[in-house]
Amino acid sequence: MCSARSQFFTIPELAVNLGPFLWRGDVARLMRTSRFLYDIFASVLFRQLSFSSFDFGLLESSNGLKALARNIHHVREVQSGLLFLNFYYHCQLAYEQQHASQSGTSLELPSWLPPPQPLRLSMIPLPPMHNLTSLACRSTHLKEDLGHPALDKHPNYGRNYIPIVYWLTRSFPNLVKLDFELFVESKQQLLLFTRMISGMRNLQWLRLVIYTSEVFWAKLPLAVFFSLPSSLSTLRLEFGLVAAHHRLFMLNSMEDAVWDRFWDLQGKEGARPLVRRQGPLGNLKVLSFTFYQRPGMTTDEYVALFGDCPGIESLIVPWSSAQLEPAILGRFIGQHCPKLRNVTPSGIRDDTVLSATILTSMAPHTLHTLRGNAINLDAGILSATIDHHSSSLRKVLLLECMTMTSALIQKILVQCPELEELSLYDYSTSVRPLTLADATSEPWASNKLKKLQLRVAMPDMFYLRQKNQRPYFDRLAAVGTTGKQQSLVWNDAEQRQLALLERLYSQIGKQTELEVLDLDAVPGPTSVKRGAGHSFQFDAFPLMLSLGDPEVGYPGYLDLLRGLKRLRRLIGSFGMFSRDSVLTVGEKEVEWMTRHWVSLQEAHFFTRTITPRECFLKLQEQLPGLNIYN
Repeated sequence: MCSARSQFFTIPELAVNLGPFLWRGDVARLMRTSRFLYDIFASVLFRQLSFSSFDFGLLESSNGLKALARNIHHVREVQSGLLFLNFYYHCQLAYEQQHASQSGTSLELPSWLPPPQPLRLSMIPLPPMHNLTSLACRSTHLKEDLGHPALDKHPNYGRNYIPIVYWLTRSFPNLVKLDFELFVESKQQLLLFTRMISGMRNLQWLRLVIYTSEVFWAKLPLAVFFSLPSSLSTLRLEFGLVAAHHRLFMLNSMEDAVWDRFWDLQGKEGARPLVRRQGPLGNLKVLSFTFYQRPGMTTDEYVALFGDCPGIESLIVPWSSAQLEPAILGRFIGQHCPKLRNVTPSGIRDDTVLSATILTSMAPHTLHTLRGNAINLDAGILSATIDHHSSSLRKVLLLECMTMTSALIQKILVQCPELEELSLYDYSTSVRPLTLADATSEPWASNKLKKLQLRVAMPDMFYLRQKNQRPYFDRLAAVGTTGKQQSLVWNDAEQRQLALLERLYSQIGKQTELEVLDLDAVPGPTSVKRGAGHSFQFDAFPLMLSLGDPEVGYPGYLDLLRGLKRLRRLIGSFGMFSRDSVLTVGEKEVEWMTRHWVSLQEAHFFTRTITPRECFLKLQEQLPGLNIYN
């Protein structure tokens, strides 16, 4: 009978699907065990290749290069820099020359291609990567590049990179994703780049980081945008000024002789100075524009740009500037991009008018995702946006939003019936949390929440001494001891707060789709005194994870959470080493979690410096893969 191993490896598709989850070193060792396994896993090992400054093993030996040549048809994704592309250009050129020689033909190359240069690294002929689908090329990590084995001894390799990349990408017909950093400082460079990018007919995802000079700054954005292929669905454009150290290393332009040949050729062909796309970017769904160090485009230029991509669904709002009229542009975007669903304001305070105008100019109840931070969203914008899009909002993701109030959080919870994620993440402790009163005054509109991340203000009476009244866990510890009371007694104020807690826990328990619960308990007025490094894991939610004990006199609310069958992560104020948790959460609660939270993968019950209680070690055994440490 065949072993399970033999049966597994007779299904190549199964092995190929397993391969990406294995460490590359293990895959390489597995391939060395037999020719059969080599053939199966070669496509896995060579599918994704990195030739960065810290990962260039294949380039260091002739055996590695020969293996790359044999398996280059398996390559689908490459991460590299200009150094590798320069090296690969010479290797592919050698392959083309060898192939032409063997077939008795002559190799004809464009006159603008730079002549081959002597390389410091060993070189063998390498075929084109015809099946390449994703290319990432970084050109700005120059200090690291100085140690790369592909670095040439001659100083001008950086001058010729645009012709090299253009020539190489013509042999990548299946390229659908390009992440590229480049320098454009002349009209000739821009012309060649627009020809290159416009010819990528299958390109769907594009990120371009383009560095240029101040003289060329105003001409570049629209020239690049209107040369892009209409196949694009995701576009991220970033523009910055060329730094001095870039100039010293890359030099200002290509060799004059190379450019002269190229420019003369364009004159003979009678070509237009710049390539321009015919028709709009009809497939574009995601758009992001970023300008560093200098103002971006004018209002009219932005209007021309957004008028060419009416189908965008996700937008990172462009940075504003003195030459921009944000109200006019905001209304144009909101009205002429009817499919816009996800808006992320940029991180500049001056963009509040532009962001607000876009959000409120959109058709009512069409926004799905709202992202923002403390800088670009004030309370007025948030409130108006929630009112305008309450019926459609699915995700609200806000970082360090100090303008957020408890009333605004309540508005999101009670007015957004389609809400799937509410994430209010704060590094500091200065952001005002949701109060118990606001959290429980009205039913939450949505029962579709998958992630809930926020801070809730807890009454100080549950943590600190109040008018000679000790917190309940101090009194609980005394119950049953000699000469002490036999049952815990709650005063009226505590009972009122317990009723609010029960309503809060009940609201959470109704979220049957919930997968991530990230809650911080913030003890009342003392929260403002806590430092940014404070761990809210020490401030547990009172009795939330307890089943209670009627005989001793304290309630428990864990059973209200039995509907959270899909819960995977429990993060925040759930430390099982706090005074109240040690007294109120034990083996019966752990048994309950084992039965009802079978999907739990992470729970912040303990820190690495605290030894877990025995019952929680058993919980780890009952739920394999569960991490109980923060």
